[in-house]
Amino acid sequence: MATTKYFTILIFMMLATTSSTFATLGEMVTVLSIDGGGIKGIIPATILEFLEGQLQ
Repeated sequence: MATTKYFTILIFMMLATTSSTFATLGEMVTVLSIDGGGIKGIIPATILEFLEGQLQ
């Protein structure tokens, strides 16, 4: 389950970099930003494929 491993890493990175100041500003906004191309884009594309499958 390589996809699950990468998804877990992605969530951990997101939680580690999230600032608590967002909660004090009112509405919370979530932004998904994926950068990569060529061979580097395979992992983000796999993660997006997984997320799309989970959301449908």
